Amino acid sequence: MHRRRWEKAVVGGLISLTLILAMTLVPTSAPKSAAPAIKLRVATWEGTEGSAIIGFLKGWGEEIQKRTKGGVTLEVAYGGVMAPAPEHYDLAVKGLADISHVGLPYTPGRFPMAEVIEMPIGRTSEATYSKALWALYKKGYFDIDFKDVKILYLAAVGPYDYHMGKKPVRTLADVKGLKIRAAGKVHTEIVKALGSVPVGMPAPEIYSALDKGVIDGAFVPWSFMKTFRTDAVTKYVNEMGVGGFGHAMVMSKTSYEKLPPDIRKTVDEINEKGAMVGGETFTAMAEEARKVLFKGEIIPFPAADVPKVDAALVPVWKKWIAEGEPKGLPRKKMVDDLFKILKDLGVPKPLYGYTP
Repeated sequence: MHRRRWEKAVVGGLISLTLILAMTLVPTSAPKSAAPAIKLRVATWEGTEGSAIIGFLKGWGEEIQKRTKGGVTLEVAYGGVMAPAPEHYDLAVKGLADISHVGLPYTPGRFPMAEVIEMPIGRTSEATYSKALWALYKKGYFDIDFKDVKILYLAAVGPYDYHMGKKPVRTLADVKGLKIRAAGKVHTEIVKALGSVPVGMPAPEIYSALDKGVIDGAFVPWSFMKTFRTDAVTKYVNEMGVGGFGHAMVMSKTSYEKLPPDIRKTVDEINEKGAMVGGETFTAMAEEARKVLFKGEIIPFPAADVPKVDAALVPVWKKWIAEGEPKGLPRKKMVDDLFKILKDLGVPKPLYGYTP
């Protein structure tokens, strides 16, 4: 039933390709600098219940509506109707969409610095993850990754836990040999390092794969359960809390430069606030999934296994940092900064397997 609901959301997106589904940001009056109202096309691979697009519309979208007094409206094409998820970045680069939703792990290697958010970061909230990600962006670490677009929003979901279908995971030893769905290059490395067998598959297929036993579990965050309603096929969640998933909303440079100067100024002013609201939205969705939707058993990760996880993930960090050196990527400096940022944000264990 839940899978059918998701499919209906995608069908709604397909219909919106013709109609270009109009969102709630309907202008009441347009400022003098924007008459008639400016309409921006937004492409997302998520359905209407997707956490990232909801966070973007609630934060950035509502703020641009408010600041421009209806002078900017958004039209959203849902469910990947404009392109598959890995091609969304190019929609903005080529100007096929004014704004596009990018799931960073879906294009391995394309965002060599920003993929740090997928690395073994310790347990904290999505809001804190997003603050840390934005802090790194402000320091210029992601300039090389997003040189062809205008960044509007960077936020992250996490931490990632073991969401299990029928087999509980109570200790690190229990994950050995289990088939675990992992998204992207970095999470595949993490799952493999912890002793599981990583399985790649699109997010919408996880529900059925858990239900049928094709996979033993999925390496996903709590907010994933809210978006894809996998609570019905998940019996156990081991709260290991390792790593995140970065979401970006990027704007075509051509579209940005076509905006009137006062609208461009507004866009620049609201980006950070939008990212923070996005992180808070992720946190709220994760809390709802954990406290309301999920009816199974939540298993705390045993403190005795933390040193074992650290040891297992040291090589993941070493390899990732070393791969950047020949390309001139300052990954070590960035990771050292990330450690400090997370520490300053109150995260007790900023990183698994790495200490500056």
